Amino acid sequence: MVQRPQSLSVDQLKLNFDSEVLFAAAYEVLSRWDAVDELPNLKIVWNGRLRTSGGRALLHRQQVELNPRLIAQNPQYFGTVLIHELAHLVATARYRRVKAHGKEWQQLMIAAGENPMVRHSMDASEFYSPRRRRAPSGIKLLRRIFKSMIK
Repeated sequence: MVQRPQSLSVDQLKLNFDSEVLFAAAYEVLSRWDAVDELPNLKIVWNGRLRTSGGRALLHRQQVELNPRLIAQNPQYFGTVLIHELAHLVATARYRRVKAHGKEWQQLMIAAGENPMVRHSMDASEFYSPRRRRAPSGIKLLRRIFKSMIK
């Protein structure tokens, strides 16, 4: 039976993966791609508001945001998520306008030794919550009424 690495608390995760560790890991990946100088304003932060995504790349800010709750439960995916998001930043820095998971991004993932998967396989079921739709009011309610009258 395959044993899953033990999950961490969010506080333990942030202690184990402080900014120094995050940047060391990023530097290692960027060195593989010869891209250390391409992201002079790189920021890597934990974002507790992320729900089911492992992370996201904010291209215009050269910032990677990582989901501390999801990665704390699945610490073995930390490197994969970081590489995935860094590949977005490097692809944009090198080629300007690219498809989010296009060939440039895929080439960077392969060069880093990762499978260029678009979606993660972490169990995020506990982070899903049913979305409630608010009842329309004001202008939206009037539009809906008029639209139904026209049909």
